[in-house]
Order: sequence, then structure tokens, then C-alpha cells
Amino acid sequence: MKAIKAVFLQFFRQQIRDKYAIFWSLVFPLILMTILVLVFGGFEDGDSVEMQISLVNFAENNGENDFSGIIKEVFENMESGEEQSWLNLHLPDREQTKEDFLTAEKDLLEQGQRHAVLVLPSGLNINIQEKIRFQFMSAGDAPEPGKLTVYRNSADRFSKMAANIISGVISDINREINVRSGLIDSGELINLNRHQIETIGNGREFRMVDYLLPGIILMTLLMSGMEIFVEKISSFRDRGILRRYFATPLRPGQYFAGIFSFIIVLALIQIVLIYIWGRLFFNFELNIFTLQSLLYMIYSMIVFLSLGFLVLSFANSPESAGAMTQGLIFPLMFLGGLFFPVMGLPGVIRWIVLINPVTYLINGLRDTLGVYPSPTSFHLNIGIPALWLIGGSLIAVKFFRWNPGGEK
Repeated sequence: MKAIKAVFLQFFRQQIRDKYAIFWSLVFPLILMTILVLVFGGFEDGDSVEMQISLVNFAENNGENDFSGIIKEVFENMESGEEQSWLNLHLPDREQTKEDFLTAEKDLLEQGQRHAVLVLPSGLNINIQEKIRFQFMSAGDAPEPGKLTVYRNSADRFSKMAANIISGVISDINREINVRSGLIDSGELINLNRHQIETIGNGREFRMVDYLLPGIILMTLLMSGMEIFVEKISSFRDRGILRRYFATPLRPGQYFAGIFSFIIVLALIQIVLIYIWGRLFFNFELNIFTLQSLLYMIYSMIVFLSLGFLVLSFANSPESAGAMTQGLIFPLMFLGGLFFPVMGLPGVIRWIVLINPVTYLINGLRDTLGVYPSPTSFHLNIGIPALWLIGGSLIAVKFFRWNPGGEK
């Protein structure tokens, strides 16, 4: 026990004396969490987004019995409705030509001051059975004549949302017109019943800090379990320090128990600081210190340590160990769903997400904390990381060496 304590104190003293280590292990996670919450936290605490949509109706005052006038009337009624505070509809002034208004609004769209510009051409007859034809365009593109055009800014996520809203509204109008014209039997339509459910237990609404804080915690565990562990072991091993240690009565198991204790204590300090920071500045209220969540964090740390041993089994120098660690950490973090959802990613990236142990660890942790139900089952959240734990341990048993150069 004294040997384990001595190893623990050695690493702990080194950590608190190194100001750079303190910054990256204790301060950086707090800065990252603050940035992410401020950037992605715009929808929490009842905040709403007001969609800035411009409408240009070229059929107006042309004496046409067309689809365009109905659409304009619907959007005006939506803006004036008591429950439609999300819509701010922009129309041309009386003394302004529609062409000049369209040009000005497209410029505002490119500048980010508008979310979408809807152009209604003349000649859109209401007696049609097919859906009205859409074309989604960037502000600088020339539309095809005769089609309803929605200009959007592809770099703005709210612009994409506004375009989707417009598409849905037009589709509903088109369906209603066909029903009233007798072209479609209303009994053949599919009815949709909408019910609202809570995404968080205890009557709480979803908040971005609730989503991000477990991800920051798991990030610190990942960096401690892989980066710090691999860095210290590879450096001491390369300089022959471990070989001299083990020439004394200190055994490898005692040394590992000491560094494992250090990493657990460091992780606990990180978790406490992250929790306090979240409560003080972002009103984080979830209890992360339940027995179930703590056991899940310890399980995650053990999985990450097995990955650290996996890296050390194939790295022959501190440089190669550092490169391999960085090459693993970033895909594990960003394709593991720590900061944003990843389950819907397409193609080959989806397979990386599905075999990534972090994907299941963060799903399980958020589910345990009550942030939202896990999109993967409990058995997968435990089983997939367990496969990595077992596989990494078996490889480490065969290839890992405490001495430099793989010497026994």
C-alpha cells in the first residue's frame, strides 16, 4: 500500500507543479464547455427564433385567379396570428417595384438579415392535382421561370429551417385546395395526431448545457485515460525509468495501481469543477453524483485505459505514442456524439460511429442522467465498450511491455 501511495503522490505532485498541465486538464474543459454552450445554446430556456421571411408576389394586381394570392394571404394571416410570433413577414412598399424589392431582399439574405425569400410567379393555377413545383436557390442563382422559388442561404441553418417551413406550408395549402375543389377525397388523406412529450424527466425542458456537460465530462475521462496515461508511461518507459523502478521491490501491478489512483482522483477533481462551473454560470441542475452515473463514469475510464494500453502495445517511442493517441482521440470524440448528435451521419462515417465505444458510453451516461432516452439499447451501451475493453486487454497482455523497446 505504501508503494501505491508513493507512486500516486509522485504523479499528483508533478501535475500540480506543472502550470501547463493544470491548464489543459482543469481549465481547458471549462473554457470549451462555455464556448459550446454559448454557440449551441440558443434554443434553451424558452428562447425562440423569429424567422425573417420575405415574400414577393408577381401575380398581385394582375387580375389572375391564381395560387399565388392564396399563398400570400395565408402567410399574412400566419404573421398576424397570436400563436405565430416566430414569423416576421417582409413585403414590398407601395412605391417600391417588386424587382427592386427582390434584389434588395436577396442582398439581405446573403448578409444573414433574412432567412428566406419566397417568390410567387404569376400563372400558378389553383386547379391542379400535382404538387406545386419548388426550386430552392441561392441568392445569386437565376431561377427557372414559372416555378415557385425559395431563395435560401445554404450556410445558415436557420435559413434551411425557414425553407423547410415554407415548403410544408405550401404543401398544406396545395392539399387543402385540392380537397375543396373535389380533386382529392379528404377521407383518403392520412391524419396526423400531434402529442407533446417531455425530453427530460421531472418536467424539465431540454437545455443545451444538460446535453453538453456529460460530453465534456466524458471528454476529460477520455483525455485522462488515454493522453495523460500514455504520455507518462511512454516517456518513463523510453527513458528506462520503469526498468529501474522494477529493479526495486516495486512491482508493475503496484505501479499501475498508483497511476490508476492518480488518474481517478484527477478525473474526480475535473468532474467536480465542471459540475460547479455548470451550476454557477449555466444553471445546471442535474445530479451527476448518483451511484449509477458514477459507476458508469468509472466503467468509461476503465475502457479508455484499455485503449491507452492498446496504444502502448504498438508504440515504440513517446513520439509514436503521442501521434497514435491524437489520431484516436479526435475521431473518438467528434464521431462519438460528445458535442452533437452523430447517429444520423451517412455512409462510411456512420460505420465509424457504430463501432465507436464513445458513442455508446455517452448515450448511456446521458440516459443515466436523464438528459434524454438513449437511441441505443442498454445492452449495446455496455456491450460494445466491453468488447473494446476485452479486445484491448487481450492485445495488451500479448504485446505490452513495461521496458523500452519491448524488452521483457
